[in-house]
Amino acid sequence: MRKETSKILIIIVYLIITSCEKHNKETSITEKKQVKTSKNHSEENLFMDDVEKITLLSISKNIPLKQVNSVLKDYYDKTSLAFVYNNNSDYYEKVIDTISKKYNLSNQKTASIIFSYQYELITEEEIIENYLLEKDEYLSNQDNEY
Repeated sequence: MRKETSKILIIIVYLIITSCEKHNKETSITEKKQVKTSKNHSEENLFMDDVEKITLLSISKNIPLKQVNSVLKDYYDKTSLAFVYNNNSDYYEKVIDTISKKYNLSNQKTASIIFSYQYELITEEEIIENYLLEKDEYLSNQDNEY
């Protein structure tokens, strides 16, 4: 029940934020800065508080810890700016295929690692934290517009 509530909360928060958000095509940050920022963000996501989650994935998928970590890092490095360049399913399939070949895993196993990490191993604290961060970002963007 708690897991379902968490998923519903994520969906509601996402819908609220995206429905209220104005899409501004102009950006003040160059693409190079965005790429650097996204790489730093992906490393932060994987190395700070996620040791337990990555360890659990490693054990549950029967894949070495270092390999799971590398798969996730590569995936986030390649997809963190997908919305800028190409946001379609073919792009994600190619990324998963590339990573699968690099680490000698099946596409299904690679996708399973990514999906489990991103959607199944979310704690209630992470949901609340993400909501608060996005809320603050949204409010600061609203302040900048006016």
